[in-house]
Amino acid sequence: MIVVSDSTPLIHIAKVGLILEQNDAVVINEYIGKRIHVKNASSSSSYLVEKYSIHKGEADSIQLALEINALILMNERDGRNAAKSEGLK
Repeated sequence: MIVVSDSTPLIHIAKVGLILEQNDAVVINEYIGKRIHVKNASSSSSYLVEKYSIHKGEADSIQLALEINALILMNERDGRNAAKSEGLK
């Protein structure tokens, strides 16, 4: 299963100990390329920013999830609502 996430949920996962380390940034960096892969959407997400009045990072996450048919992990309510409106889980 592929899951697209913005950074805040990853930080919270680190904090609750699901990734067993001390420092959030260090933990996330250690997993990049192993369990976490950084990828950009191939298309612009600016229409999502305008349509839903959400931040660019949230729009980029939604755009990528749409492109690769992935689940999405997002902490902001407006972003989650936009993702649902776009048909994402």
